[in-house]
Amino acid sequence: IKFGKDIETRFFCIEALNSYGGDDYAAIAELELLGEDGKPVSRQHWKIVYASSEELDDANNVATNVFDLQESTFWHTNYSKSNLKHPHQLVIDLGEDKIITGFSYLPRAEANKPGMIKDFKVYIKMSPFKLK
Repeated sequence: IKFGKDIETRFFCIEALNSYGGDDYAAIAELELLGEDGKPVSRQHWKIVYASSEELDDANNVATNVFDLQESTFWHTNYSKSNLKHPHQLVIDLGEDKIITGFSYLPRAEANKPGMIKDFKVYIKMSPFKLK
């Protein structure tokens, strides 16, 4: 996804609004932010500030998996808590100010598995988000 302009940011939030399968899950294998040159920016200093949900009971699908450079691992919202419905948010502190021009994400690789994000919103700020 290209933004059409350069944006200076420190904090990035992706909010999954729904999924292709109509399920209540969200999953991301890898997330990249694109720099001024259109190439991925360094993820060396990234930290998860907030994840609305993570699967820790039946698998190790923690939010940090979105930037671990392993396509086989992924962030997934909790499998068993039925009260966790869309939207799902993931907030990342980039660890330093960056100029970004867009982003890309790799969905979970297995076919016919839940959580493939259909519609989403992206929020970008220089200061931390106020989390509820």
